[in-house]
Amino acid sequence: MEPKKLRSSERREEIYRFVAAHASHPMAEEILAGVRRTIPGVGLATVYRNLDQLVSEGRLSRTIHGGVARYDAEVGAHHHFTCERCGEVSNVEVTIPRELIRSAVRRSVGLVKSASIDFRGVCPRCR
Repeated sequence: MEPKKLRSSERREEIYRFVAAHASHPMAEEILAGVRRTIPGVGLATVYRNLDQLVSEGRLSRTIHGGVARYDAEVGAHHHFTCERCGEVSNVEVTIPRELIRSAVRRSVGLVKSASIDFRGVCPRCR
């Protein structure tokens, strides 16, 4: 008997659950490997298509680190720390001082819609 084919919304929810459960900002290939534990037949194109959908729905955020897209269930304004050794990305809870934002707006040639800070260094596990 063939395995039951899941609807695209069920696959999308499993992809969302995987990303939400991993604070490491997984890449699509990591998401694929994790989701395949529960949906063995899922392919990389399906993962990318559903990630794009989740990002456009505002349920996930996409950030580029080292030229690679990574995904996060935290969709509000937030900042990141990237380990220069292992490449892990994590959220950093810090408030940008209003004066820094005002200064950036004054010096900008365009309309500033958002801002984020990327911290780089060595994570506790690699230290």
